[in-house]
Amino acid sequence: MAVIAGLEELRECDPGEFCIISDSHYLAESMESRIGKWESRGWKTSHGKPVKDLDLWQHLNALTKRHKIHWIWQGYLLDGPMLPGDLDDPAYIVAAGNLAFRALLEMSQDDPILREAAE
Repeated sequence: MAVIAGLEELRECDPGEFCIISDSHYLAESMESRIGKWESRGWKTSHGKPVKDLDLWQHLNALTKRHKIHWIWQGYLLDGPMLPGDLDDPAYIVAAGNLAFRALLEMSQDDPILREAAE
């Protein structure tokens, strides 16, 4: 999962607050509201069945413990309302880069490592 690679990069950061936007409703919903319940039930679902892909969920859970993570689902990130446009359009790619840069600047206000990367 690509999100694991991104979260592994946060290991180098001081504890902080981050927002992860995903086009996977299952991932965002599970991380935002289910994973704590699964863990408290011994990694069982509300129906008492074992959580599928347990190794991935436990790894994600461990990676997020140091930080406050807000999980947001944005369906169809590439065509959704967040950044209207088309990947073949250079303006769209620039807009996506600018949005990512603004997000980095916002997150970096309290983190000197991210602030240095943004400058």
